[in-house]
This record gives sequence, structure tokens and C-alpha cells, in this order.
Amino acid sequence: DLLHYLAQRPDTVVSKQELFDLLASQTQIHSDSTLGLTRTRVEPDRSQNHRIYVLDGLTPSHFMAVCAHEYAHTWLHENVSRELDPHMQEAFCELIAYKLLDVFGHEGQKRAVLANTYTQDRIEALLKADQNYRFDDVIRWIKFGTEQNYELSQTERVLAAHRPAPALNARPLRADPA
Repeated sequence: DLLHYLAQRPDTVVSKQELFDLLASQTQIHSDSTLGLTRTRVEPDRSQNHRIYVLDGLTPSHFMAVCAHEYAHTWLHENVSRELDPHMQEAFCELIAYKLLDVFGHEGQKRAVLANTYTQDRIEALLKADQNYRFDDVIRWIKFGTEQNYELSQTERVLAAHRPAPALNARPLRADPA
């Protein structure tokens, strides 16, 4: 499985010193409590090469949460071209981790996700939007919304995001025959 594969990669699971050395060149939001890092390099053919680093010694549920968070960063790199507030990016990645933890019933780790401060309460805004509307609406806002961020009292903003119209020369998708 994926978590076992990641745990076996020598460049994936790193010591605290190795992680801090990697973080030293980063400009994104990080703190002494940072547990993972995603580095993305755009190749000459415009494909993206992602490297994920996770702190060694985490419990299995914590490791799962950090991996989900870091893989959410890769999804953002590959799917979101608009400007998004860095705290909202982190909140989105925490939302993905939270939802995975919820599926597996890891309540203690879910509380830890909610207790972190680096999302500046934006995790609560995304969770509220997810509960009040649909996860698809949250994803659509992340991909196509016009605001970089929204507050807890503005979760209806996720409904304002619209998928861009298809290009005029785009062919319609055909449905598979039943």
C-alpha cells in the first residue's frame, strides 16, 4: 500500500535535521512543528516532478495525515493555477488529511488537525463549507474561485466559483453507451 511504499523510500522519511535543512530554502509557511514538505519542480516539458519528505518517527495515523496533507499540495500544484492565500492552501491540505482521518476513525489525530494554528482558522471555514454544501463545491472554489481566501462567516463564497466555459473548439464529451 501507499503508506508502506512511502515509508520504505529513503528520500521520503527524513530526520528532523534533514527536514529543517530542506525547509531552510523554502519561502512557504513553516514552523518548528512542520512535519512534512513537498517540493515541486516543473520540467522542460511542463510536467511536474514532486518530492515529498515526511518526518521520521511519526505514529501511523500521524504519518497518514502528513502524507495526505503533502499529497494535497501536489494536487494543488497540478490543478490550481490561480493565486490562493498560503494559509488557505495549508487549510485545504489539512482538510484532505482531516477527511482521510475521518474515514479511518482517527479522532485524536483529527483533533490535532483542528488544533494547529498555521491555517489561521481557515480549516474551520473549509470544514463548514464542506458540511453546509458539498465537497465538490469546495474543490470548485479552490480551483476556480476568484478570492484568494474567505472567512468562516463567508462559506457561501464556495458557491460563487464557476467552472470556466469550455473553449469554442472543444469537442463535447460522449457518454459511454449503457
